[in-house]
Amino acid sequence: MVPSQPEIDLLAVFVETAEELRHEPFFDLYENPGYSTQDKKLIVMEFGDRFHFRSALIPFRRIWREREDSHYAEILDLIMKYEPSAAPAATSFRSAHERLETKPALPPHVTLPGKEVVDGWLYSVFVHTNLKRSRKRPGDYDRRIFEQNVKAFGHAWYEYAFRETVRRAGWIYFNILDWLARPLLNRWKAAKYEPSFRISYAFGTAKREKMPDGTVIIRRSSSLYGVDETLIQKFFRLLRRFSNLESILKSLRMSDEELLKRFIEARNIRELIKAAGFEFHLSDYYQPKDDDIYGTAKFQDSVTNTFASYCYTRDWLIIASKGALRTWSRQFRQFKAQLVDARDDAEARPRSGIFHS
Repeated sequence: MVPSQPEIDLLAVFVETAEELRHEPFFDLYENPGYSTQDKKLIVMEFGDRFHFRSALIPFRRIWREREDSHYAEILDLIMKYEPSAAPAATSFRSAHERLETKPALPPHVTLPGKEVVDGWLYSVFVHTNLKRSRKRPGDYDRRIFEQNVKAFGHAWYEYAFRETVRRAGWIYFNILDWLARPLLNRWKAAKYEPSFRISYAFGTAKREKMPDGTVIIRRSSSLYGVDETLIQKFFRLLRRFSNLESILKSLRMSDEELLKRFIEARNIRELIKAAGFEFHLSDYYQPKDDDIYGTAKFQDSVTNTFASYCYTRDWLIIASKGALRTWSRQFRQFKAQLVDARDDAEARPRSGIFHS
């Protein structure tokens, strides 16, 4: 079955929007909420940067809201139309999202369903306030309703429920992107079915970017909104973007500090594995004995749409398929480039203090 041009464009804009959302710092190290209570009374609630969260809501809304071009449910329908074998995964993602929408967002503190919490924030104080709307329909929200919810649940718990629902929905969207949407778009591109636009990010992904026409755009960061971040924090924040590489690095049995040191010293993934004390072998068909295996994994490379596997044994031996080595090598280079060059890090922030350039 041949996809129509509008269908190709819709899948491409979902990939574009989900990738933009993934690059938001809200889904990175910076969002680590916590709270303190005393005698069962909330005393302190701590969130990540408010600017990060507000920024993430822009692409998030385009996937969350019905009738948007990149609405997740319509994209799942489109995927199943051309990939019937994707139905079990699509159904699982749809069910997870429906539970998120219908179950209490943060029991016992916020008993509203997740959808009411998210829409209540988006359409009362973020996108609209709706005070001039004369005819109210079920599901409508306005500034007065937001105030009622704040009084009922407390601003801190109400905001916590909103942030957590957005965060959990975002991870569902990333799974749809990695397992279904991007692989299908790659297959369409391989068959010469191209979107009518180049996938890009309208507001950029870095402080300094070179455009296709050669123009360099520099987007300055303000030291007022800067955050302190150690190198090891940056290491693990960026590593989360490369899930396949992250999996093997966490299998190397090194402390965080030692892993960072060895990674910086290594020129490639083979050197890093050797520095960790492992012996490395390449084989697509190796079958170790069950009592020798310490761990095993299989993953899909969403770039090449191929499966890869590896295992590591109790006697410090790692056996990987050629596909696994190719994926690790590519992600190793990309990760190192982002770690050592702030221009490749979309969320890089200046240290505290005056920033000049």
